[in-house]
Formats: sequence, structure tokens, C-alpha cells
Amino acid sequence: MDNKIKIKLFGNLSELANTQEIWIDFKTTFFELRDELFLQFPLLVNKEFVFAINQKITHENVIINQNAEIALLPPFSGG
Repeated sequence: MDNKIKIKLFGNLSELANTQEIWIDFKTTFFELRDELFLQFPLLVNKEFVFAINQKITHENVIINQNAEIALLPPFSGG
């Protein structure tokens, strides 16, 4: 899929979107990607989750490469 990036969804997020992965237009920064995701999937805006880019949780506006592994992770608890 040219100029698209895959985002994996886990837990209740995949249930909400009715899929375990989505493809959206590639964006070069985290904030651009997040904004595009919220535009296409407005139900996610008020949900609690974190973004993982290449298996690292991020809240900062990092640069994303085209082959990055992106995941949306619901809140989790552990002991």
C-alpha cells in the first residue's frame, strides 16, 4: 500500500474499530499521524490509550519512518 502506514489496534480499541489493523495516509510526525487517525476514527478521540512507535510508547512529536511499527494500546494494569 503506497504512502500508507499500518496501525495495529489491541484490546477494546480493536473491538471499537471492528478491526485489528487500519491503514492511513503516511504522516512524517507523531502529531500529524495522531491528528489524521482522529479525523478518520473520531470514536477514538475520547478513548484512553497510548501510541507505541517501534515498541516504544510515545507522547512526543517524534519523526516516523515509512516502515515504523505503530500500535494503539489500551490501558493495562499489572502487578
